[in-house]
Amino acid sequence: MDSVAVIQQIAPEAVAGSTGTAVRTDAETASAVEKDGLKVAVPTDAADGITLAAGGAPALTIGLPFGDKASDATESQVPGVVVYDNHNGSSTVPVIRDSGVQINTVIDNANAPKRYAYPMDLAGGQSLQLNPDGSVIAAGADGTLSAFVAAPWAKDAKGNPVPTHYEVEGDTLVQVIDFTEATAFPVVTDPQFEWYMAIPTVKTTRAETRELMGLGGGPSGPGGAAKACGALLKVAGPAGIAAAGLCAINIVSIMYNATNAYNSGQCARLLIGPGVIGTIPYKDSYCR
Repeated sequence: MDSVAVIQQIAPEAVAGSTGTAVRTDAETASAVEKDGLKVAVPTDAADGITLAAGGAPALTIGLPFGDKASDATESQVPGVVVYDNHNGSSTVPVIRDSGVQINTVIDNANAPKRYAYPMDLAGGQSLQLNPDGSVIAAGADGTLSAFVAAPWAKDAKGNPVPTHYEVEGDTLVQVIDFTEATAFPVVTDPQFEWYMAIPTVKTTRAETRELMGLGGGPSGPGGAAKACGALLKVAGPAGIAAAGLCAINIVSIMYNATNAYNSGQCARLLIGPGVIGTIPYKDSYCR
């Protein structure tokens, strides 16, 4: 089965816009990209895992499901996209993105495994945390964030959703796909990992999240924009001046994500780092 062709048929957006390159820089690397200081390397041997590195930040390695049993990477018809045959009715298809990597899985039939494990080599003090919306973060007690994994999805051969969810087992992220013998195969699913190099974050309350939605003064008024950019100054100090410019550029995205978080009963968590300003949802005792 041509795994990439299957993805293109069922979920074409999952392989579109890959930023990887098919050029092998060495025998150990099947595909890689270095952009804006971020380097992502997809290995020839699946057992080596995918590495994300930038500057002096601790690198993040993401292990691949069944990496010790999978075949070496083979090139596909999409430049920079390779395929690992897991020899169990499934295959792994990583796609390099600007801020991380999307790791697609193609499940051929009902005899394939339902659990796919991604062990992560996290920096000291970081741990995986499962969010109420199904997404997962790798974060430290000091408020730094190193990775965000969007809520999972899975589609069958007809494009219909297949039930799926994440489980956290220590430093391992496990995606569970609840297909049955009645499911229309093949099935396509993927975790998308975004790497933030252990950047500082700021949690907001429900009231502050509402401010980020722009409801405190309108989209262009002092409510949403001032609240977001003021939070940057809170953690970034003098560097907040530069960050404030990024905030102004990204305020529409910040407000949109804050609205989604608020409407789902969660709160916004601001991400502030070199060249980065964004928002992800979270829910704990501070979100009230």
